[in-house]
Amino acid sequence: MSKTTIEIDRILTILPHRWPFVLVDRVTEVIAHELIRGHKCVSMNEPWFLGHYPGRPIMPGVLILEALAQIGGILASAIALVLHFRLMIDIGPTRTLTVTYLIPLFGMLWGVLFLGEILTAPVIAGGALILAGTVLVTRG
Repeated sequence: MSKTTIEIDRILTILPHRWPFVLVDRVTEVIAHELIRGHKCVSMNEPWFLGHYPGRPIMPGVLILEALAQIGGILASAIALVLHFRLMIDIGPTRTLTVTYLIPLFGMLWGVLFLGEILTAPVIAGGALILAGTVLVTRG
């Protein structure tokens, strides 16, 4: 297992985005063929909190999806975007948005949907375990 950290200065050389739309501050973990984990420190100073929503600021879902796309751009693999987006909880100014790509799970789904691989009970159980772990980690 190999861990890799990518700081903002390197991220800015990879992504074309600039403030306020750089939605990945650092990558703390890259495990080849398994996952990439990136973070966005969300503060009350973010421009979208002025109108989304007054009294209960929440990071807009489309920006969470953009953060997923950016972390995918860093890895150059964005297969997991939509499903993981649906697992995210409301992100407010007191949280850190953590983005995790679950490559094995989506590789399995890709194989079943597009390559005709057989979906067995152990594979389903493994996928459920990965999703349960993601939900637990995401909710802190």
